Amino acid sequence: MMPGEVLRQGFARVHGRLGLIFLDLLWKAIWCAVTFVALALIAGWFGSQLQNIQWQDTGVPALNGLLATTALRQFLIAHASAIFWALVSVLCLSVGLWFLLEAFFRWRIVTGHLVAAGFTPASDQLNAGIKPAATSLTFKTFLTSAVIKAAILFSVAFILSLIVFGRYLATPMSQWRMLWLETRGATVAGLIAFIGVAFLLTVLDTLLRSDAVELLGVDLIRVSGVIGTLLIFEAMIGVSVLIVIVSGFLSVSRGIEAIVMIFVLIFGVILLNLFHSYLLLVRFSAVDIMRRNVVGI
Repeated sequence: MMPGEVLRQGFARVHGRLGLIFLDLLWKAIWCAVTFVALALIAGWFGSQLQNIQWQDTGVPALNGLLATTALRQFLIAHASAIFWALVSVLCLSVGLWFLLEAFFRWRIVTGHLVAAGFTPASDQLNAGIKPAATSLTFKTFLTSAVIKAAILFSVAFILSLIVFGRYLATPMSQWRMLWLETRGATVAGLIAFIGVAFLLTVLDTLLRSDAVELLGVDLIRVSGVIGTLLIFEAMIGVSVLIVIVSGFLSVSRGIEAIVMIFVLIFGVILLNLFHSYLLLVRFSAVDIMRRNVVGI
């Protein structure tokens, strides 16, 4: 089966299960809500302590502002350690929750183990998922693959950053412009290397989560082409939306325009997540179709 036919059938399969896209958005909404509530609790906690600070109103606005700024600076210095560890705790909670929700929901979506409130149970297309429920894939598989992929990407990015930008740490800031002329080639090479590693990990992660690792030996070139096509399409959409948003913010000259651009930014983020979920499901569907046709399962 040609890659074009695989993609056509993958898109057609997802079009029959559009509810899965909103399920993939659901866990992201839950993550955003929990993270926002955690940050709001921290802000409320320290804000209540800040309100307890008493200082005398001088009747001079400029002097009041100076006193308030001084009081705020002293408060931040006094509670710097507590604020730091509170934010670190929220960060750890947010990252851990992201991995858990992403692995759980996508495991349910791919394998078809779906019992979701608000979605019609009678819809067999929704409950069918991308693969039949009778599969060896487990929640642990999805969670482990996500953690390993993130850890490798972080390590590669850190190492490449040290190699490319390590000299900046020992160079005065006034010389960074000249140093950039020397390191821009290495920067491009490092970026290409990171993209290559990210693509390789994405292919492996997709095959592992689709229970189709055997395609690595049977049809690596074609499966890489199918996944690469979908990733390039998604990247094109992301770059286009980013260009529109950046151009809009650069042209802002009034407060009302800034407010409009904030709403455009929110809409753009939602749109990108919608396309990501859609193309992700197409990717899993295409790989499952190749697995059935190439491997003969």
